[in-house]
Amino acid sequence: ALLGLDSDAAGTLYAVGVDGMLRRYAGGHVGYRLTGRATLADIERPVRVKVSPSGQQLAVGSLGSKAPVIYDTNASRLSDFAAPAAGNLRNLGAVAWSPDGRSLLAAGDPDDGAARIYRYQLGRRDPVDSIIVGEQRFFDLVTLRDGSVAFTLEEARVGVLPSSGASPVKSVANGIVRHGRDALGLRASPDGRRIVVPLRDGRLFEFDASAARGTLVPAGQVGSPTRRALPE
Repeated sequence: ALLGLDSDAAGTLYAVGVDGMLRRYAGGHVGYRLTGRATLADIERPVRVKVSPSGQQLAVGSLGSKAPVIYDTNASRLSDFAAPAAGNLRNLGAVAWSPDGRSLLAAGDPDDGAARIYRYQLGRRDPVDSIIVGEQRFFDLVTLRDGSVAFTLEEARVGVLPSSGASPVKSVANGIVRHGRDALGLRASPDGRRIVVPLRDGRLFEFDASAARGTLVPAGQVGSPTRRALPE
């Protein structure tokens, strides 16, 4: 199963799955064509992949690692990040690049009831800082143009952390997303002003990142969920 997908500006799609493979697809009007695949070294059960703003690097989060890993687009490992000292992590599966591509945000499954977002700088092994935004496991992160961070948590929260890193964290979708697993991921609009959260029931939750107000788009208005298998 493919668990993490992301694309670069040219439309090349990258995917990671439970088999530990990185797959690359070329897009077109009739679907995607597999153009390459390789085993990701030194990582277990990858679940998220995020393409850097330059399109030259891939950040990968996994259920078998306590630190994010950066690869090039041919699956060669580039980074040697250390597990965070703050917090007691079971794994670190959610990753996101900063808008300028100079740092990496990472979050995961805490064992101490303090869900932190960690910030790594390229060229430094240890995270430079962290902030607590919840209590349970992170499912996904996405950074916006202004440096703020949208996230989904297992405790049924979709929220936005301001670019300053200061409180309060704006929370939205409480009562709409009943469980973190209801949210299948996060996608930001090109201008970074709106976030779209696909839900398992086929609906979309769309919200304004600055105002933290959202609306539900019924499944019938966005089309039935389509399951087009990607070639192996």
